[in-house]
Amino acid sequence: MFSALVWVAGLGYSHEPDKQPAGAVAKDDEAQDIIVLERQRAATLDKLIDQMYDAAYEAYLEGDYERSIVRFETAQALNADRMQFWHKLALSYAYITTGRYPQGERLAKQLIEERPLHWEAYWHVGMAALWQKKFKDALRFLEMAADFEAHEPTVSFYLGMAYELTGQNKLAQKYYSEAEQKYQAIISNNPEDEQACIELARALLYQDKKLGRVL
Repeated sequence: MFSALVWVAGLGYSHEPDKQPAGAVAKDDEAQDIIVLERQRAATLDKLIDQMYDAAYEAYLEGDYERSIVRFETAQALNADRMQFWHKLALSYAYITTGRYPQGERLAKQLIEERPLHWEAYWHVGMAALWQKKFKDALRFLEMAADFEAHEPTVSFYLGMAYELTGQNKLAQKYYSEAEQKYQAIISNNPEDEQACIELARALLYQDKKLGRVL
């Protein structure tokens, strides 16, 4: 198709650009509308998936680990890329707490690769290994968790348990006492910390001590 010659004042004749047929313009507009619509649908789906992850995490915080696992796995099947590190950490703990030790251990090891400077993933591997009677692995990963300054007293408690189960009673007592001291410090700062009171009671039970101070 040739472009038409038109007279332009002061410039003489010039080529007028070809005009796109009306049908082609309509098709282009329709294609753009489809692109916009698909992007909106994708954004809506991503938002729904994020809400599923949030609901799963909320169930985890409430201690409803079975419901948390179902929701995490459903959201993960829809879009695993939108699963945050904290979601994976919660799912790992939920697996371990509900007796799915191999799944929890496997996921926690993936988290160590993802964030090697975060203590909780090492603790999860140590716990999962402990309940599977893989005591060497349990001690190794729990010791690594304890090497992090930010680790919580529960790591010391599980180290005490691991050493007790392997017959190393002096080391077990050392870590039980360490956990007790840390929990007492937390409760001194915040007497309303219910979780710390429960975990202190557990540590005292394993040391055959009286529980009147915390019950």
